Amino acid sequence: MRFSVRFAAASCGLVSLAVVAAVAQEVGKPEFRSLAELDAHYRQQADELDRRKLLDMAALAGRLTGMEAEEAYRAVFDVAVARGFFNAAEPAARAYLSREEGAPQSQALAAMISLIAQADRGEYDRSLADLEGFLKRRAAVHIPEEQRLPPPLLFAVGEAYLQRLIQGGRYDIARKVCQLAVANRSDPAIKAHFEKRQARLDMIGKPAPVIEGKDVDGKPVRLADLKGKVVLVDFWATWCPPCVASFPALRQLAREYKDRGFAILGVNLDDLARSESDQAGAGPATGDIRWFLVSQRAGWTNLVGPGADAAAKAFGVEEIPASFLIDREGKIIHVELREQALARTLAQLLGGPTAKP
Repeated sequence: MRFSVRFAAASCGLVSLAVVAAVAQEVGKPEFRSLAELDAHYRQQADELDRRKLLDMAALAGRLTGMEAEEAYRAVFDVAVARGFFNAAEPAARAYLSREEGAPQSQALAAMISLIAQADRGEYDRSLADLEGFLKRRAAVHIPEEQRLPPPLLFAVGEAYLQRLIQGGRYDIARKVCQLAVANRSDPAIKAHFEKRQARLDMIGKPAPVIEGKDVDGKPVRLADLKGKVVLVDFWATWCPPCVASFPALRQLAREYKDRGFAILGVNLDDLARSESDQAGAGPATGDIRWFLVSQRAGWTNLVGPGADAAAKAFGVEEIPASFLIDREGKIIHVELREQALARTLAQLLGGPTAKP
């Protein structure tokens, strides 16, 4: 009886699917060739829908007054931060900042959204000037710490802005932003976060710390042995989605520049997520890491175990992904370059196919 019920339900399901498929073909929907293609299609649809929703909310906010307008603007800013729609939200942010009133948190969010949109256009100097102007205007009024952006939200928008400055090579402005964040907030967590970010930026131009240890096969690894090459030191872990997502781009760059004096040295930090009891018992799961590297076709050297942990401490890495580009003389010349920015930099340093316009 259960089997027949299941069969009947399955039959109904098949009929329903057939009807859906027929309707989809009638309205001109594409026939997907893979689950990945289907997922990508609907992610794009969802992005477009959320972007349209943001624009409609911004238009509504401009028509409303009082608390209703305040709530609508804040909804716009929250969606912009959550979905990364800074450019789409910029007009609403500027409209909000032109008002004589507004909640301190929403004012700060609007200012950061505008700064990030400017940085996306390469207007780095203007964005810094606007940031300094905003802080001077708001400094004239005492705003209690509890009315300012909470640390998690400030970290989110602050990192979005810093990453654009870093990818654009404007380390000078990135350092200034860190200094302003430390000077204008009394929260210890915020101070500590941006002091660490500034410390990483201050490593640029200095000799890279020593890296020594063993790879997944137990072979000795030394950063010093790669002197004479341009080296990307990439700190990563299998449990870090952005780290894993970067592997295809790194694989392509390793292939393009393998004969041009470029090397990647991976530093695996899987141990950082293991409890002290786990580490004392089983030790590093090198077999799992080796399998992961094989599945990703990562042909470059990867440091694991105590040597990797020591390298993370030497480079001040407490959060990942983190990367450092080291020149032929062993000096750090860039930090946290990703995908297109990394490709452009390597093309400038080493020449190659990505150097062509």
